[in-house]
Amino acid sequence: MKLERTAIRRAFERAAPHYERHAWLQREIAGRLIDLPQVEHLAPRCIADLGCGGGRLTTDLKRRWPRATVVGLDLAPAMLAVARRHRQWYRTFGLLCGDLAGTPFRDGSVDLIVSNLALQWTADETVFAEWRRILRPGGAVLFSTFGPATLHELRTAWQAADAAVHVHDFAGLHEIGDRLVAAGFINPVLGSETLMVYEPDVESVMHGLRAIGAGNADAARRRGLTGKTAYQRMRQAYETQRTEHGLPVTWEAILGAAFAPATTAPEKRGRVIPLDELRRRGLL
Repeated sequence: MKLERTAIRRAFERAAPHYERHAWLQREIAGRLIDLPQVEHLAPRCIADLGCGGGRLTTDLKRRWPRATVVGLDLAPAMLAVARRHRQWYRTFGLLCGDLAGTPFRDGSVDLIVSNLALQWTADETVFAEWRRILRPGGAVLFSTFGPATLHELRTAWQAADAAVHVHDFAGLHEIGDRLVAAGFINPVLGSETLMVYEPDVESVMHGLRAIGAGNADAARRRGLTGKTAYQRMRQAYETQRTEHGLPVTWEAILGAAFAPATTAPEKRGRVIPLDELRRRGLL
């Protein structure tokens, strides 16, 4: 899958004015992310919130670590404009416009990287290598992203309508873990949670996606408007999945934590540890 950066930026520029009213999922996952047990012992001096959106998590990070320098980075200038309003309420974090896979931070300058539901918007496999570059030795990364089960109902409905690409593919736990280890992170911990919501109709599903900037940015997507016939076939296919609660919409959230080696000397990278395994050991 190849994603178009300009299409992603345009979608979030359009969504920015009303993004906060619809970003319930982002707020829910952000709360779980910064409550991970790997966070408890951290005392970062410099924090980068990569893909900061409207800046709510950036604000929360500054409140949690008030002595740290906190910088939010986002691809969409309109999102940063929203974040500036949060900065007016809590004036002590910086904002930068940039890409997750090509940040403006110096080598080894960041103690903690946090990225909430933004990783899925880059198909650049060098993104973890970039995060590893800017982390100091012993620095930590906390992130969340969408897993393969996300929007599977909508994907199935579109597949019944035509052969075009309408819904992104999302990387799974093992693929993400392998990428982290390949980039030089040690003992990454990964887990996933599934959140199910229900909508009254297909139009509500589509409106909710547009409202958070979740458009189709796949380079292989069909250009121009989708035909009425294909859209109607998709609606009919989605209706076959209706339950007593409405049309289901699945969100699979993958949460992860990993560390840069404490020294520059070669270290054993270990293996990916599932969160469920830690729970079985009584460590969570």
